[in-house]
Amino acid sequence: MQAIWAQELYNQDEGLVVRSDSGISSVKALAGKTIALVLGSTSEYALDATLTKAGVNPSSVHKLNMTPPAMRTAWLNKSIDAAYVWDPVFDALRTSDGTVLGTDQDVEQEAPVYSLSVVNSTWAKSNAKLVQGFVQAQSEAVDYYQQHTQEAIALMAKQDSIIVATATTEMTGFKVYDAQDQLTADGLGEGSSIGSSLVARSFVDSAAFMHSIGTLSTLPTDFTQNVNPTYVEDYLNSLK
Repeated sequence: MQAIWAQELYNQDEGLVVRSDSGISSVKALAGKTIALVLGSTSEYALDATLTKAGVNPSSVHKLNMTPPAMRTAWLNKSIDAAYVWDPVFDALRTSDGTVLGTDQDVEQEAPVYSLSVVNSTWAKSNAKLVQGFVQAQSEAVDYYQQHTQEAIALMAKQDSIIVATATTEMTGFKVYDAQDQLTADGLGEGSSIGSSLVARSFVDSAAFMHSIGTLSTLPTDFTQNVNPTYVEDYLNSLK
């Protein structure tokens, strides 16, 4: 499998929120506390990075496995004081007497969380034109979003059967990548920089996290072959 397009990077669409009346005013104060999250998800990955960055051992907190809807219910009846979760529940807790102590953006370098488009590399070689067409569609969609943001968000809201305000909040929490962005260090990279790109590093870091919680028995350390910007490069060259 190869990543061929970085759709978006989570920055403020997922984060750590505590009840404003909980007495918890910093990440360091979470030591010994209970935090609701979805075990094994990006939230646990980012939470561990957040705690470690603040000098708190992740094993010193109790992780309470809950679905996001259950978190919202528990928050409203004051059964939980802290949660690491994504939108729309993250926004719902934040606006219901919540204080945000951190978001994915704060650990972007330590635990980058992407939405990625991936492809089977063998299949892609036999269907290169189809893959490039997919890349073109992605690029045109991002261009439309950047040039006609409100219209694009209205279409997203209709597609997902949510209100425009919710779609706006969610999209604001993402860093969206266009075709040129794909070839930067924060995207797929290109040439000799692929292995050190943030996408490749996200594989290394998430693999280390999964190894630490026991979901990976061995620890891969090089994902250069799993990041392929050539389809984007071919598409951009076709525009010249």
